[in-house]
Amino acid sequence: MLYENLHVQPRFFGAGARVQIASASGDAYVLDIDAPTSTLISSSVGWSRWWRADAASARLTTQLVDGTFIGFAAPPGHSTVRVRYVPVSFDIAAVVALLALMFLICFMIRARVQRFLDLRRRALRDRDLVCAPLDPGGP
Repeated sequence: MLYENLHVQPRFFGAGARVQIASASGDAYVLDIDAPTSTLISSSVGWSRWWRADAASARLTTQLVDGTFIGFAAPPGHSTVRVRYVPVSFDIAAVVALLALMFLICFMIRARVQRFLDLRRRALRDRDLVCAPLDPGGP
């Protein structure tokens, strides 16, 4: 809300197009757009390469507008566009962390099994040393 000035322009706008926000959250917007021709929809949302704009027909290419904000070309006619923030770098980091966690769990299981096998071998060896066969000394 810091950069939004509703008296000048709404959050999403386009020249000659009617743009209404159907729903909004911190990382996603659903827009109803009526545009007579293909129109550049500009916004007051800060640009990042992780913003995605998807229409029912295809993914729309986001672009840098005024050096700071996101924008995209809306197709002609009525369309519903979902603009959302999809941080792929976070997803990749989460997958790497999950793989590292799985590796550590496997390592811990392997170490526990190895310790169990070592204790079992030691117990068998000690049993064989203590319980040496006794020679009864004859009939």
